[in-house]
Amino acid sequence: MRHATTLAVLSLAALVAACGTDPSGPDDDIEPADTAQTRGTLLASGEPMSWTSHLVWVPGSDLVAFTSWSSTGGGCAIKTLDTGSGGTDVVDADCVNLNVHTRLYFRRLVATPDGSALLYTVGIGQPNDLDWVLRMASLRGGGISTLRSDVGGAALAVSPDGRRLAYIAWAVSETDSDSLLVRDLWSGAETHYPHQGFGQPITFSPDGTELLYHDDDPWPVILRRLLLGDGTDQRLALPDTVQPRMVHWGPSGIAVFTDHGYPARYYVFDLATGASVQVGAMQGLEGGAYEITLHHAAWSMDGTQVAYWIGRCYEYASPFGECVLPRYALFVADARSGTWSRVAYTGAEPGPSAFSPDGTRLVYHTSDGEFYLVAVP
Repeated sequence: MRHATTLAVLSLAALVAACGTDPSGPDDDIEPADTAQTRGTLLASGEPMSWTSHLVWVPGSDLVAFTSWSSTGGGCAIKTLDTGSGGTDVVDADCVNLNVHTRLYFRRLVATPDGSALLYTVGIGQPNDLDWVLRMASLRGGGISTLRSDVGGAALAVSPDGRRLAYIAWAVSETDSDSLLVRDLWSGAETHYPHQGFGQPITFSPDGTELLYHDDDPWPVILRRLLLGDGTDQRLALPDTVQPRMVHWGPSGIAVFTDHGYPARYYVFDLATGASVQVGAMQGLEGGAYEITLHHAAWSMDGTQVAYWIGRCYEYASPFGECVLPRYALFVADARSGTWSRVAYTGAEPGPSAFSPDGTRLVYHTSDGEFYLVAVP
């Protein structure tokens, strides 16, 4: 099999032994009194958001594209935010605003590498007769086109050269099966991989000839590496200690961002060699505080940095009630050296973050509808 990858060397012992720098100190502290610390530069406010919203920095521009949603009748839309001026524009508002429990109006949002268009899956029609379609919205001159109906899942990936798009198409009859499709955006031609339909595309290889995707079985985690030329695939079984949160495929290989243990420690490691670098850590239970699950990690475009949120709850309304005193810190880590530092802090539930194309800035939003811009050390 082409590009064989050996994963047997990965183990818990190797993961711990090869961990990177652990810069313990003030940067790792998350305390209630820290609310005076900066959130960053406020770009926009009053934008209806949810923690399931999508956020992507458009390559070659100062624009950030995001999915907007309101549970109070404000509708749903794809918008862009200008990180220079703070102005917003609506790209597409033709979607079904489902109820607060489903939040399935948009399922995935990506930008083409040249920054000319957005690609996304969206639910249109009526809530009781919903059709999921794949759309492309031009950011240069406007215009929206529907590429295909009956698409599903959060499966959407665009190749580095911007020519190919991978996604899942749902079966339209009982005799049919879900399929992984790769579409040539120049010609419109589609290639079907029917036996790969149970997987979710994650990322293309740097040369666009292969696709790495998640197998459907939740445990143990299986990644599959598909050669698009002949449709053959390689099964990459991960050890029990590895639960991929994100995968980045760059010129130097496939890197996985994962966590392990309690309190959790975060790692980036190489699938081919098993070499790992620790890039973060949660605090233990101290002073009556309880950890909040890791939120919304993001890769820089070149894969050299990773951003993630860590939260702590200092007070609950009742033993089984909601958290009334949460604190969240945004960290940026160097995936090569393992050093990390806190770049923002908030008491509002954070949403996704996105790196600028050059990796020097981050934009993020919070559940109260505010967008912030922070500098990356």
